[in-house]
Amino acid sequence: MKKILMISLSVFLLIIIGAAYYKSTEELAKDLPVQTTTERQEDEKGTHNISVEIISADVEKSDIAEISYAYPIFSGINDQSVQEKINDDIKNRIVSAADGSRGDVEEFCPSGQEADESLAGWVCRFGYDSEYESFTQYSGKILSVRLETYMYTGGAHGDTVVEFINYDLQSGEKFDWRDTFVSDSDYLVRIAEYAKTELRQKLLEGEYAMTEEEWIETGSMPSPENYNTNVGFSEDALLVVYQSYQVAPYALGQITVLIPYDKLRGIVDSEGLLGINI
Repeated sequence: MKKILMISLSVFLLIIIGAAYYKSTEELAKDLPVQTTTERQEDEKGTHNISVEIISADVEKSDIAEISYAYPIFSGINDQSVQEKINDDIKNRIVSAADGSRGDVEEFCPSGQEADESLAGWVCRFGYDSEYESFTQYSGKILSVRLETYMYTGGAHGDTVVEFINYDLQSGEKFDWRDTFVSDSDYLVRIAEYAKTELRQKLLEGEYAMTEEEWIETGSMPSPENYNTNVGFSEDALLVVYQSYQVAPYALGQITVLIPYDKLRGIVDSEGLLGINI
């Protein structure tokens, strides 16, 4: 009976400790002031003369977790309602992602977790940063917003993932970059072939070659896994960003390939957002 009582008491104490930890992080997040920093970026090429103010803040900052975000507020888009729609969408996306990551803290750093005795001084740490990086536009019709999400869950380093959100500047709606190409064409093969040639020149040739042919072949092959949210638009070229480890070692970071629009003739939808000048 005494043994059962001791086990019950131990379980109760563990529950109390876990609840106290969760409460402390909740209260900490509420108490954090929303410190904002701003900077301005401008795109003088575009017909909308777009500029951006960047708002950044911490969601949580404790001994084991650091979570933050940075979102843009665009100005200079000709249609005010479109501008507000884009601004609201990006803000909600970034802030929600950062706030949602707070639930991951307990998964990766459970309350009361103990380190292996061989790891003296070991402390579990979790990091998450969802932020706006830059924007480009095409012919006053497309706005491409580049976002970077960094996540650290232990080990030598964290991982950064780049994605583009592409907006129609006429409606403010997001669209899939694939919709600018003729659906039954070999557009993905054409894009992959051009990118592969560029990657070989960048990464396999010269004194500082730092990858292998097979790595490039696998990471740039024309598959939906390799070309998804990592494609955006600039005034002169299609932007393709290959993530860390996709075509090269982590030390090289993300690798960007620019594909001039004149290389895409014959596969671009002439009635789509990209077809106006191609």
